[in-house]
Amino acid sequence: MNEHLLAPACYAFLIHCGGLPPLSKHLAEEIERVWGIDDDTIERLALRAYPTKIQNLIASHACTAKFGDLARVGAFYRFRGCWWLDLDEKWCRNGFLMPIIDARWGWISSLVAFRHTRDQRPFPVQLRAERRAA
Repeated sequence: MNEHLLAPACYAFLIHCGGLPPLSKHLAEEIERVWGIDDDTIERLALRAYPTKIQNLIASHACTAKFGDLARVGAFYRFRGCWWLDLDEKWCRNGFLMPIIDARWGWISSLVAFRHTRDQRPFPVQLRAERRAA
């Protein structure tokens, strides 16, 4: 696969093919209330729940099976022979992910993580410096 298309294809697979869990009913209702949006907008934005450790491993394994080596996808790291999305499990109770769409090409260029519905500083899902050094 073309190196420039690997990350967008991997992100699209995570979002649209069940790699990342759907929002819980409680979290979807909280987003609707706090953000002032409806179910259709949540679906259009393709919001997904922040994965637990097991969900992360399953999603990462599915991406590895589909795309092979994930070293060129900036959101993954390898630990003890397994690829992982670089996400901290402590945010899985109230956190969620939102894909960012490239305006020019229309593909998913990155994922943004929200720790909770009122998060004023969401962050891009990317490999942390301490993971690069390992």
